[in-house]
Amino acid sequence: QMEQFALVVTAAMLIWIFQRQRLPVEDFGESRAVARYRSALRLMIKHRYAFTGAGLIAVIAAAFLLTGIGKDFLPETDEGSILYMPSTLPGLPNREAGWVLQQMDKKLKQFPEVERVFGKIGRADTSTDPAPLTMIETTVLLRSKSRWRNGMTKDKLVGEMDNALQTIGYVNTWVQPIRARVMMQSTGIQTPVGIKVRGPEISQLEDISQQIETMLRDFPGTKSVIAERISEGYYVDVQNDLERMAEHGVTVDEAMMTVRYAIGGDNVVGVKDANNVVTPLNVQYSPEYTDTLEKVKGTPVVTADGRAVPLSDVATVAVRKMPEMLRNDDGHLSGYVYVDLQNITPSDYVEKAREFLAKNLTLPPGYSIEWTGVYKYTEEARARMRVIIPITLVIIFGLLVVAFRSISESILTMMSVPFAMVGGVFLQRALGYPMTTAVIIGYISLFAVAVQTGVLMVAFIREALARRTEDQSFIDAVIDGSVNRLRPKLMTVATIVLSLSLIPFSTGPGMEIMKPIAAPSIGGMVSSTIHVLFMTPCLFVIIEDLREWRNRRSLKKTA
Repeated sequence: QMEQFALVVTAAMLIWIFQRQRLPVEDFGESRAVARYRSALRLMIKHRYAFTGAGLIAVIAAAFLLTGIGKDFLPETDEGSILYMPSTLPGLPNREAGWVLQQMDKKLKQFPEVERVFGKIGRADTSTDPAPLTMIETTVLLRSKSRWRNGMTKDKLVGEMDNALQTIGYVNTWVQPIRARVMMQSTGIQTPVGIKVRGPEISQLEDISQQIETMLRDFPGTKSVIAERISEGYYVDVQNDLERMAEHGVTVDEAMMTVRYAIGGDNVVGVKDANNVVTPLNVQYSPEYTDTLEKVKGTPVVTADGRAVPLSDVATVAVRKMPEMLRNDDGHLSGYVYVDLQNITPSDYVEKAREFLAKNLTLPPGYSIEWTGVYKYTEEARARMRVIIPITLVIIFGLLVVAFRSISESILTMMSVPFAMVGGVFLQRALGYPMTTAVIIGYISLFAVAVQTGVLMVAFIREALARRTEDQSFIDAVIDGSVNRLRPKLMTVATIVLSLSLIPFSTGPGMEIMKPIAAPSIGGMVSSTIHVLFMTPCLFVIIEDLREWRNRRSLKKTA
């Protein structure tokens, strides 16, 4: 309803305004702005080669700055909370783990910016939560920023918390809850970067992981690094002997049923109470019947015909020391190394650390390492952009050739793209934004607007050249075409710049994404405007200079 009301009222007011006063377009041509633009343009055309050279130097400088900008997948958003995930080595007793968790939560609650703290250690009773006792997950809910200390930012707050929670034997990781969950579901790790070590032997995997931990601990950009330690425990190992089972007439199911109910226990039925709550009934031998290995070996296996055969007569029963947990990755045993970063993007860190490990780490035959983390999505997005952006530019160029019926003028229009990037790159570098998917989207929208304004200028200059009289010079015709319709050209640029100018100063949810998108457009529109208003007319004159030079050269050859 509001949209319909706005359309009706706006249309009625425009009709009323323009019926009362009509301003011819020609009146704008006599304004001071046009006169100043005309004189400035004539000066630029007079020194067109120097001006064009300065523009090319700016493009080269922007390309050089672009190589030094870091790469990332998406900007870091502010979720209004923090997920504190310290990791430690295996072997922590349950009671000790609970006490450590309580002490950490008490320290976090002392910060005035913290509203509530919820801590968890171990795993929930679900197959989707693989967290061991070695990993703590504490969700810290923050208060409104209006209640924070003066000058306090989220980065400073995390730094203070990290200093206050330096605990011997723990490696701190600070992430955001939603981002961390998505990251763990998609990459399997809770840190921005991780390394998968694959191979056939568990002990060798642990040794290689610890070597990587030692190498990366002092590597530039590493905040913390920890390799998984494979904890071991004592297990009752029952291996069926098929030949002896056949001799005694015992099936595998009968033997395994004895193992299941005698040692492990299993649910056999659900009991429903008066409130319709179903409670599972678990059956297991009493501990006094299985508290020694000899008693386990003597556990009777009941056959279908009612005979009882000792378990040791049909299987080998032993106590073995084995890993508590095995990781399987693509059918291979694997171990993880978790790396938390500081002052570097994941893509840049992986690029440098991969080269470092390739030179200094020697892997035994059959073992390999693979980097994982959110940086992989950065590489995938950039790979798609390397295909999409050139195809888009080729399509735009083809449409320009069809519209102008001139390759030279189409190329001249397309030159607005690199000149538009100049302002975008300089502003992006000044604001410290890495090259994320959001920034790339901002550049794509900038290219579209830059080409659009370039088309306007080329079309008006072509129109002025078509009307040129014999006593009018080529330069005067180009200047007339450039000055013509200056208002729509400036309005196109001003509309975009003014509409985006408030975004860098805005705060609130989603602004972390919007600011990197707006930065290339704001800076790029400034350089694009300079290019369209001054560089494009200069290039028209330079092209005409080249034509005259070629004509004079051909005349000399014929003479």
